[in-house]
Amino acid sequence: MNQLTTIEQDIIIPSASFSEHNDVFDLSFFEPLEVYRDNLYTKDGLQLGNEADGGSAALRYQRNGELADTHAVSWSYTVENHASLFGLHAQILKESNLPTTNVLVRDEYSNFGMKAKRSIQYLDEAVDMGGKDMVFCRSDQINSVNSKWAFQQFAGAYRAYCENSMVFGGDKAVYNKVKHSKHFNAEGLLSTANRVFETFRENIEQFQLWKNTP
Repeated sequence: MNQLTTIEQDIIIPSASFSEHNDVFDLSFFEPLEVYRDNLYTKDGLQLGNEADGGSAALRYQRNGELADTHAVSWSYTVENHASLFGLHAQILKESNLPTTNVLVRDEYSNFGMKAKRSIQYLDEAVDMGGKDMVFCRSDQINSVNSKWAFQQFAGAYRAYCENSMVFGGDKAVYNKVKHSKHFNAEGLLSTANRVFETFRENIEQFQLWKNTP
């Protein structure tokens, strides 16, 4: 019942793409992917739900109103657009002690824009993980707009991560995994993660001492 029909779009969106740059305030890569919830009807014209009463909703692109995904979401699902979420994080960075210059930003999306990631490496913040093994501090966010993936974020000093919460070639100071429910609070999650990440950067030697203490 909740299967939708795709409509030809004015912008061809690849199934996956990425961009690397050095501006945490540049959100142009994600802006064409912004969506909103809309009423959903059966072929017979029966409305399947609305914002007041709940039920199912369609996802449409902000730029042209066309369908963005082939499956419905719930009206109780919190749509947190990639550009808005990563823009909020950039603003929180600006107001913190974390750097916003000399960074390497990798923006990427998959599943035709339904899932997105942003990774920021802080190139002035290298940490010796032992034996002159220098690893950059970084923060990563994973977001979705179609209810298939939870929001996740990592922060610390590590070379790579996977979405089962593991990091490789270093340590994480922050990890969160939260569903996009009606109580989803992006600003609270991002702000708390940044505060912990700042503490980690400022006390990395103590952090490593604690980690290595039986």
